[in-house]
Amino acid sequence: MALGTSANTTVEFTFSSPPAGSVAPITTASLEANGGANQLVEYSRQWHGDSSGQYPLIQYADGHIDGSGSGFSAFKLGALPSSLAASLVNDTANNSIDLKVTGTAPTVSGARILATGAFSLTVTGSAGTGFTVHASTNLALPFSQWTVVGTGTIGAGATPFSDSGATNYRIVFTSLRRHNR
Repeated sequence: MALGTSANTTVEFTFSSPPAGSVAPITTASLEANGGANQLVEYSRQWHGDSSGQYPLIQYADGHIDGSGSGFSAFKLGALPSSLAASLVNDTANNSIDLKVTGTAPTVSGARILATGAFSLTVTGSAGTGFTVHASTNLALPFSQWTVVGTGTIGAGATPFSDSGATNYRIVFTSLRRHNR
């Protein structure tokens, strides 16, 4: 399989659920990356939940990447949804170019006001992912002016978070942001 001549080539992978185990959607006897370090591999994610892992995208049987490009470094990961942290990996042991997903956006559920007046929610996602919770009484404020009300790290299961300071306000808007790994 030859990609590119002297310009960019885009290979887009769109999945509606996590890719199936160790089976690459593209298999080829040989792989050529032509046109210098300008190849692009895009990935669109359309599923939710924890999908951390390594997923083969292109399997090449002959064990090396040929062509006039610069081998594996000719492949670049395209724009990803903000909910996904990932990179491309040259898995030379399995002769494949893989997508390594290292984190997905946390999922928030169970948002409620407790009997004490504190605001509470539950966060799930990739274990070990850090997050920061911001709050504001004015939705129109730039996000840089919102107040950090707490931080946390997602555990093996559901991780509870509560903001006892919410009792001081009639209306509070809350936002959760994942820390970059």
